[in-house]
Amino acid sequence: MIAQFGFVRVGLAVPEVQAAAISCNVASMESLAAEAAGDGCDVVLFPELGITGYTCADLFPHERLLQGALAGLDTFVRKTKSFSCLFVVGLPVAVDGQLFNCAAVVCRGRVLGLVPKTYLPGY
Repeated sequence: MIAQFGFVRVGLAVPEVQAAAISCNVASMESLAAEAAGDGCDVVLFPELGITGYTCADLFPHERLLQGALAGLDTFVRKTKSFSCLFVVGLPVAVDGQLFNCAAVVCRGRVLGLVPKTYLPGY
């Protein structure tokens, strides 16, 4: 995964995101992932909550959105498994009745880990 001379090429991908339109959002992410892999990126970062959209507000606690987000992550993982890039994608995840804003770390068809957001804004 480390490029020539020990450098790592990091890409930032900004897909077109629609609130709660998971399949559209994931399709946009897949397209950018393919482009980044073709450009030789080693690591590609997607926006926070990019799978669902950040502005879902009251929809975040709904089981249908949360299951859809996990299914969207699964689709992204399967569609990008042929790329050697490490991808970081955002989605909401419910665990033990609590809702977390997470970054999923994905590489070669596997979810390597989920990292919950820890520094929450105090508006």
